[in-house]
Amino acid sequence: MQVVALGPFVVNLSLLLAAASALAGYIALAWRLRTAQSEGRKETLDRLLNLFIVAVLIWKFSPLVLDFPSVVRHPVSLLYFTGGTKGLLLAGVYALGALLYGARKRGLPLLHDADAALTWLLAGLGVHRLLAYSAPLEPAPGVWLLGETLLAAVLVGLQLRAKRPLGEAYPLTVTVMWYGIGRFALTLPGRVPGELPLGFTGGQLALLVAACLSFVIKILLERRNEL
Repeated sequence: MQVVALGPFVVNLSLLLAAASALAGYIALAWRLRTAQSEGRKETLDRLLNLFIVAVLIWKFSPLVLDFPSVVRHPVSLLYFTGGTKGLLLAGVYALGALLYGARKRGLPLLHDADAALTWLLAGLGVHRLLAYSAPLEPAPGVWLLGETLLAAVLVGLQLRAKRPLGEAYPLTVTVMWYGIGRFALTLPGRVPGELPLGFTGGQLALLVAACLSFVIKILLERRNEL
């Protein structure tokens, strides 16, 4: 665990990177909403900001659920440690459920919030990987971190340049498809074979499935538009 001293306080470096990434995602989404002349910009930003804050709190304090005995023995550990990958998955499940429930409750198309969340996540991911490369915080190869940064920057840049309204199925599908392809390609150099078919790891297989499904949906949308 790497920490940074801020006056009398000692802060987990990963939390600082998460905060910087969230700020970058917020700015990118606000910029996109403004350039696309999207209605309800403030409501969308406030809604996703609240969702993100709760998700971060779930990730941070998930050891209370995932490893309660250790927290009881060492309660101070909550100040310095997070829930790791399992906590992140728990926060992701909450975020997905909150998006689905919120869209249904307000009668808004789910694709609108999904598109907004994707812009936020891509921009935040790009900044996080760039900062992790500069720190360095993660034991990942520098080329891989820079590759993820470039991939996220290109996809967000294309979203901002298009100036399309949020929630359109075709551009959203294409963005997910290219992200899946790009991330999958970045995992191939120097990879350690996994235990799944063709030597894939679980993460690689998930990226490949996401890319293939997005490609199929893209073809179906193109054919529907031709009718």
